[in-house]
Order: sequence, then C-alpha cells, then structure tokens
Amino acid sequence: PILLDFNAPRYQAFFYCNATSFVASIVVIMLLLQRTLKPRGPPLWAMQTAVLLDLLGLLGAYAAGSCRDWETSIYVITLVAIVVLFIALHVLLSFHVVFIKAKKLMPNKCFEVDDN
Repeated sequence: PILLDFNAPRYQAFFYCNATSFVASIVVIMLLLQRTLKPRGPPLWAMQTAVLLDLLGLLGAYAAGSCRDWETSIYVITLVAIVVLFIALHVLLSFHVVFIKAKKLMPNKCFEVDDN
C-alpha cells in the first residue's frame, strides 16, 4: 500500500471505511438470504440501516483513497455532500409517508374523553 507510506492517517481512514463497507455488504446479503428463506424475515429498517452504513463506508473510503490535490478534494466533497443530502431527503420523505399512512389507519375518535 503506497498510501500507507505517504499518508498513514488517510490510509487508516481508507482501511477502516472499506472494512466497514465490506462487513455491511455481508450483513445486507445475510438479511436478504434470511428474507428469501423465511417469509417473515428481519425488519426492513435493519436492511436500510446496513445499506446506509455500506454507502457511507464506501463514500469515506473513496474520499480517503482518491483525494490528492485540492481540485479533486472539492469534487469528492461535493459528491459526498450530494449523496448525504439525498439520503437525508429520502429518510425524511419516508418518515413523512409513514406518518401519513399511520394517520389514515388511526380512528379519529379513539382518544376522546366521555363526560358521562
């Protein structure tokens, strides 16, 4: 590893981000296998969390392994910011959709107090 000789902290960041992403990918594969073997597999939020961790690990590894000069760093930082913004938007919209569905399912008068 050349990066280890020239910049050890960047190599450590690349190594740990890449290892985290690899383990998260294996977790996603195991969760998908469980879901195909059993109809009621693990909850969907566990898989979404593993995919998010996988994506952030890959972004960190890419940023640590490819930034050599300032111009490349700006491109990578912009790419990471766009992806994180998209993930945040997706999470916020999914919470909004779940809230709307839960509101439709809840009866309107389930918590009213009877004065009698």
